[in-house]
Amino acid sequence: SNWNEWKAQTDPYISNSTTPNREIQLPANLFRVLENPFREDISLEFLNIPKHSNVELSLFDLQGKQWLRELYSGYQTVRRIASKNLSAGTYLLRVQIIGSNEFQSQLIQKQ
Repeated sequence: SNWNEWKAQTDPYISNSTTPNREIQLPANLFRVLENPFREDISLEFLNIPKHSNVELSLFDLQGKQWLRELYSGYQTVRRIASKNLSAGTYLLRVQIIGSNEFQSQLIQKQ
């Protein structure tokens, strides 16, 4: 019936012999942490960020307190962030492309 055909074409979870499997495209990683856990500085590499974009980097502790908020150009690739004022523990590192809803978060550990 027309309903079943429409449902199969619009519902990504339905796959049958008449509809090809659909690939779900996941967003590309925006950064990778080069050393985790870290002792001195937080070292990260920006990935897949358009050169003309700016990114916001934020760092939070697990209680939600923001310890860092910095803006960077998409032209920068490797970044070292001083962590002298951070106690040993777990933090959430978040990078967002400004002006879009693309972001990536990762837990990092200071020893």
